[in-house]
Amino acid sequence: MRAVFPAVSCALRLIDQYGQPPDPRRHERPARAVQYKIRVYNKYQRTMKPETTNLLISWLRRARRGATLVVFCAVLPACTAVQPVDAGVSVELANYGLKTITDPSQCLASINSSDTPADFGLNPNRIQSLSWNLEKGQHSEALYQLGVLSSGIDLVVVQEAPLHSDLTNQFPNLGYWSFAPGYKSRANLTGVMTLSNTEPLTHCVFTVDEPWLGTPKATGVTEYALAGTSRTLMVINVHAVNFTLTAKPLERQLDVFEPFVKAHYGPVVISGDFNTWSEARMQHLRDFADELGLTILEFEVDHRTRVFGRVLDHVLVRDVEVLDTTTFQVDTSDHNALWSEFRILPEGTTAETNKVGADAQEGRS
Repeated sequence: MRAVFPAVSCALRLIDQYGQPPDPRRHERPARAVQYKIRVYNKYQRTMKPETTNLLISWLRRARRGATLVVFCAVLPACTAVQPVDAGVSVELANYGLKTITDPSQCLASINSSDTPADFGLNPNRIQSLSWNLEKGQHSEALYQLGVLSSGIDLVVVQEAPLHSDLTNQFPNLGYWSFAPGYKSRANLTGVMTLSNTEPLTHCVFTVDEPWLGTPKATGVTEYALAGTSRTLMVINVHAVNFTLTAKPLERQLDVFEPFVKAHYGPVVISGDFNTWSEARMQHLRDFADELGLTILEFEVDHRTRVFGRVLDHVLVRDVEVLDTTTFQVDTSDHNALWSEFRILPEGTTAETNKVGADAQEGRS
């Protein structure tokens, strides 16, 4: 009997709900509610000035965009295939016997500490350098074009370089490569690579994580002997952090290798993709260069990639005389290539690097 009462009770409720004639007021309530909202909205509109209404709508749209951006930035790290290099994976970072240094204090101690034969090293009277962001070598012809551009070059400084034999075996005249791992996708490991026709004396690698994405950006530091002199050339290959609201993360990345430049008493070349797409970021790079006595080169033939009207790629030099510069337009990367030719100034010489660089310095003063 107990099972019957719930069934009867449920049947009575159904009869009461659906067996009675429809209540006309039940269908009027939604309409009344909508009409009430319309009346309130119209009253509110009459009390507001048109410009106030437009301002409110604009603010709401901006708030919606901001909320979308926050959600996008929060979700993107989990969706992207890029991930930091696993410290437990053994990766060959150079094709010569020199130990790769990852500790800043050890790197600082190794600078200026090597004794080299007088006839060993780069030719100080003429050094050609190429700097290019390869966009991970995604284009099928990118490595071939890099090989063409680097013909006869002494130093090739590559950002977003894929670490595989197609790149490292591409250049018969550049027998030494030094790699600093940045991040890896499911397909390959990429970072910054410096290729040279002379074996480096020092090889240091460092990474700084993107604040939002968490993906590492690499910096490689190499030091080369200069034939006929006891001085050495320091080359720093930089792929700067990009997705930031302020210039502070870029400042922290430059601070990593600033002590090396200060400690090195020889010439310096710093090349790479600095992602200087804002005035704040570019101004910090200028301040960094001024503090360390570096010249930011300008290019009379300037096809460097721009974002928001500002160039991303730069070459900074110290204690060198720049003989020539140019840029190459390419269709195999989202960055164009930078080429420069320079000679090492005699020790104690503080002459102007070149007319282009001097004009750039005057324009900032």
